Amino acid sequence: MQTSQLLRGPRGSEVDLLLIRDGAVLTKKLIRDEIKQPNVTYSGMTEDGIAYIRLDKFLENSAQEVKDAAIALNKQQPKGMVIDLRYNGGGILQEAVKIVNLFVDKDVLVVTQRGRNPQKTVTYKTFSEPLFPKMPLVVLIGGSSASASEILAGSLQDLDRA
Repeated sequence: MQTSQLLRGPRGSEVDLLLIRDGAVLTKKLIRDEIKQPNVTYSGMTEDGIAYIRLDKFLENSAQEVKDAAIALNKQQPKGMVIDLRYNGGGILQEAVKIVNLFVDKDVLVVTQRGRNPQKTVTYKTFSEPLFPKMPLVVLIGGSSASASEILAGSLQDLDRA
């Protein structure tokens, strides 16, 4: 943890490392840069022709990453698709709605967000025509799947899409 904090700094700035390996002292100069961790950590085809997409979190651009992976995999003419949300703790609700929209018709209610104040009620609907309206779909969830993961899985199940 301490090393990680010492390595952090403004993009483009330098950090000097002093390494001791087998008694030898090495010095290295690193240039700091932004480290981007993808939301879709894996996508590929199974041996039996099923497209597989592993989505680890619902952060900014999650839906675009799923869309890009699905489009690339669809070129291989899969028999179906699996979206793996196991251990996905959720994130941005709107990203889940955008992913639902890849598989569900336009203007379909996905989720309603209600609070104590009825005037703060927000409904989320699909907003465009789906790219994969007929693709057989399976969504994997587990005990650690939460928040936007539950919205995505539950919506696709309730809409008889997965």
